Amino acid sequence: GPLSAEQAMVVGAQREDLERLERMMRELLDITRLEEGVTPPRFEIMSPGDLVDAAAASVRPQAEAKGLRFSSETEAGLPQVRADRAQLTRALVNLLGNALRYTPEGGAIGIRARGGDGAVLFVVEDTGVGIPKEYLPRIFERFVQVPGATHGGAGLGLAIARTIVKGHGGTIVAESEPGKGSAFTVTLPVAVETLETEGNG
Repeated sequence: GPLSAEQAMVVGAQREDLERLERMMRELLDITRLEEGVTPPRFEIMSPGDLVDAAAASVRPQAEAKGLRFSSETEAGLPQVRADRAQLTRALVNLLGNALRYTPEGGAIGIRARGGDGAVLFVVEDTGVGIPKEYLPRIFERFVQVPGATHGGAGLGLAIARTIVKGHGGTIVAESEPGKGSAFTVTLPVAVETLETEGNG
């Protein structure tokens, strides 16, 4: 027969737990494959703006539904980068997903690409709860979560993002101030083909 309100609540909680466990297993499998080189990057030369647009398109509807201001911006004239489109987009989406989870309604999140010294920087920023200073050195490790701010995550998203970025010859760093928000910066080297073309010009 039909479930009572109490039974429905228990079943709903069990389903959430199972879905979280399934996500965790998928992410563990993914990060293991990435680290062991089972799924190496399939590189192509591409515009940083394409990566920003792809990541933004994945997260913008959720951000707007939560009542957040969302922005994306690509500096004009950026050189191209050598990247696996699917993998790097996933890394950026993971960063935006964290920003989405930890930013209260009325706040803002965004992604932008800008130039650096022989590199392109992708910056994901939010006005969320922030990360205590003592946790910043460990947030890219597996299963590390800031106490009181888990929001159902498995603690693998940042580890996967770091593994992907490292596989691209890049770096990822985080800056944060509790109560004011966080900024994650992914730095990728400019594509060699771009540098050669500029040198020949």
